[in-house]
Amino acid sequence: MASFTAIIKNISPTDNENIIRLEAETDTRDKIFVCELPRKLNTFNKDDRVELTLDYSKPPAGGKADIEMTGKIYSAETLEDSTALFISFSGLLSKFTFPTNYFPPHLKKTIYLAVKKI
Repeated sequence: MASFTAIIKNISPTDNENIIRLEAETDTRDKIFVCELPRKLNTFNKDDRVELTLDYSKPPAGGKADIEMTGKIYSAETLEDSTALFISFSGLLSKFTFPTNYFPPHLKKTIYLAVKKI
């Protein structure tokens, strides 16, 4: 499981008017999150502080997250001092960048994302 606090830095439109792109990063900028999200599900604003949790185990029912999504890791890329995970949540694309060895990637495995305002 990987859990970290981040700040929403940008919310921007995509080519599809029903989809937005959400970008967040930690204060230390060592963990970065970019996610496509249906516009109607977005409850976040720029500068909101959120807790993001990625886990290979399904979260308990009745969790307090604002958004919970199930996806698959379809690619991982090792950079100089970090790893980028590319995840598809029902066709919506996400990219998470972590320090190397922070979160082990398992390609094609089901993964769960929970995002909660704090």
